[in-house]
Amino acid sequence: MERESHSNDQSLQPPDSNTAVESSSETNAAIEDNSGQQLKESEEKNEQNEQLVNSNESNEEQTIDLNENSFTTEEKYNINDVSDANDVNDVIDNLGAQQNGRSRAHIDDILRVYEIGSQEDTSEQNLILSIYRELKKLYESSVKPLEMIYKYRHITTRLITDAELFAKPKVLFLGGKSSGKTALVNYLLGIDSTSMQLNSDNYTRLSPTELCADFTFSSLQQFGQQFLEHYIQANRMPISLLQKMTIIDSPGLMDQISKSGTIGQQVIDTDVYQWFIDRSDVIYIVIDVTQLQLSHQLKALIEQLKGRDVRFILSKSELVSHSQIITMIGQLLWILSPIMPSERPPQVYALTTVPQQVYDAFIDDQEVSWLKDLSNQISGISRVESRVAALRRHAVRVRNHAKLVDCYLSTF
Repeated sequence: MERESHSNDQSLQPPDSNTAVESSSETNAAIEDNSGQQLKESEEKNEQNEQLVNSNESNEEQTIDLNENSFTTEEKYNINDVSDANDVNDVIDNLGAQQNGRSRAHIDDILRVYEIGSQEDTSEQNLILSIYRELKKLYESSVKPLEMIYKYRHITTRLITDAELFAKPKVLFLGGKSSGKTALVNYLLGIDSTSMQLNSDNYTRLSPTELCADFTFSSLQQFGQQFLEHYIQANRMPISLLQKMTIIDSPGLMDQISKSGTIGQQVIDTDVYQWFIDRSDVIYIVIDVTQLQLSHQLKALIEQLKGRDVRFILSKSELVSHSQIITMIGQLLWILSPIMPSERPPQVYALTTVPQQVYDAFIDDQEVSWLKDLSNQISGISRVESRVAALRRHAVRVRNHAKLVDCYLSTF
């Protein structure tokens, strides 16, 4: 080893004139070949490095082009509500947030939006309409004569008309102020949580006259023009899901505290809520998971819902853990037990409308269960059962009124 290192050191030194170097011609040729090969390899490496740099620059330009194309596409389909079209960074951030959130494709699948207009859907609608016609005949032959004899229409506005029998299913959302009702409706319809631009090409706000022209809501005229202008806001939207049902987002219930500290009456009369309750096929009461205590007005409203199949939704469930959700469901059922005495407890769903960065199986199962239940209620036999139950409740009210009048006349 010492000799080899010594010879290498000598080879690195320039040859001295007094030193004799003995080498064969074959060795010199091999050294020249090796040096030439190393030179070629170094040139090839330099070319590869230049190609790699050029490819990286082209990839960066392509990525920027893709982002610009995606921004243009989203702006075209109006998926994001952008006030300033030049603010590209905000749009890209919004797109990233939507991509990280849960997909909404399952909503249309579970609610069977793709079946609208199909042959199966048409045959089902025709069958349901034929059943409704038979219900109308039964009402006109058995219930309506009692209404005329005992002047039932003179004392109440809770009547049965063609609008109540033949209208699309209505889904009513009730709850306190800032409980998450509107956010849930927007999520169901696929609308951004930002404020909607009414009277545009996509969303049309109906005037009170246009709303009452629809036979479904014509009886709202009994509450007066001023009420319709101040408290009723109707929107017509080109959304496929709304062909299957009408969604009603009620104003938030809030206890009115007077100066003396006592609880006053709510702004909207209970008769208005009763009008929507009587004509709704599915009723949801939305409760903020962080405010589980029921207000006095909400308890009074639940009293109006006795005899109805009501479902509860715990909104903003992403703010608490799964174990806390289970505990809160038990607490809610305990609070409702003296208010809603029934053989079985009401159904409670824990939902969220906030996109989740990480997949949550528990919240996803809750949402799927809620959508399946909603799909069953607005289609098929459940839809017919809802109309039959509404007609039966009305017949019971008419019968009780007739008995009361007979009892009064026989006594006095």
